[in-house]
Amino acid sequence: MQTAQIKEIVPKSKVDAELEIPGSKSYTNRALMIAALAEGPSRLEKFLSSDDTDHMMRALSKFGVGIELADGAVLVTPAQRLSYSGNIFVGDAGTAMRFLTGFCCLNSGEVALLGDEKMHQRPIEDLVSALKPLINGSIEAIGENSKGEKCPPVMIKSNWFKGGRTTLKGDTSSQYLSSILMIAPYASSDVEIKVVNELTSKPYVDMTIDIIQQFRVNVERDGYERFFVKAGQRYHGRDYQIEGDASSASYFFAAAAITGGRVKVGNVNPNSVQGDMRFVDVLERMGCTITRGKDYVEVVGPQQLQPVDEVDMNSMPDTVQTLAVLAATAQGITVIRGIGNLKEKETDRIKALEAELAKVGIIAVATENSLTIHGGTPHGAAIAAYGDHRMAMSFSVLGLRVPEISILDPSCVSKSLPTFYQLFDRL
Repeated sequence: MQTAQIKEIVPKSKVDAELEIPGSKSYTNRALMIAALAEGPSRLEKFLSSDDTDHMMRALSKFGVGIELADGAVLVTPAQRLSYSGNIFVGDAGTAMRFLTGFCCLNSGEVALLGDEKMHQRPIEDLVSALKPLINGSIEAIGENSKGEKCPPVMIKSNWFKGGRTTLKGDTSSQYLSSILMIAPYASSDVEIKVVNELTSKPYVDMTIDIIQQFRVNVERDGYERFFVKAGQRYHGRDYQIEGDASSASYFFAAAAITGGRVKVGNVNPNSVQGDMRFVDVLERMGCTITRGKDYVEVVGPQQLQPVDEVDMNSMPDTVQTLAVLAATAQGITVIRGIGNLKEKETDRIKALEAELAKVGIIAVATENSLTIHGGTPHGAAIAAYGDHRMAMSFSVLGLRVPEISILDPSCVSKSLPTFYQLFDRL
């Protein structure tokens, strides 16, 4: 873990590297929760150890789930019965907060889900409202942010998960839907979810359904508007290998792109349902050459990156900041759309990008759902990370080309990729 308060980035004339990235944070947290509910133990190989996944493992262990690290894998032994009462703290782990909100509905105790100050400003009412008709008990978000939105802490007291029909607003976070889908097989009756409004970040729901089915539960669906899970199904414990994290890979792809160099990233699935794997398609539009192998992707950058007239990033939201710093060096205007849900991440990422790009001399004009970047010649600056791991990692990429870029509070990368600067420095 990076412990220094300031990270000075050393520019590189042209990177040439090969490396492997650890497992996907998104797949790891989904696998942990599903394995905790399965019949029989599971062995999860190539899992990611990070702040977010550590919070998930500690929380599951409070419910009596066995969590054991052995030989580079995590062994998960389900509890015989979920019966815990007390507080569970998840820090700023949004995925853990949302998934555990659903998980606690299968528990026969009274649980308070707590987070840090920033977590208590992130809305969760859409998930809470969708779960209320499905449980016999009570569930309430008792916090409130400056916009009047209901936020954690979340208080859950469920006698049993009865199931039935519910509606869910889908335009804030796809994790709400994933949370309900993962617990749906354990309801007393069938679960039907109707999604109102356009579902955001659809590939993350595809990811959830993919892993659900690999643990032998079936989900029926009508596009992204209706989902149906028949009661009485059960997950079955298994050996499961977690694929590499496409979001983490994006920073190293971008390193090749911004320096006109070459980076080959292993332990990635080019055909993954992870939406962020589509980031390489955007890099192709910017002039990069992409080679897709069986378990790797290689990116070779051009002499000069080209701007992208317009690109919808709704399906790959975690690469928006990476694209923004690349666009800052492209001579022309890049318009990034479909990013309205970035306001509800670890920070308001749209405002943060606008502010930090201004520091390096790049004009970025933000709206509620877009960012227009006027590429040019950025200069050095001390970049505020806002406690957001993706701000720190994306602006580190900019420092490979622009002298005198430094990252304030670089240790926040431990949220999703604690080894980021070890890998980055190898470039």
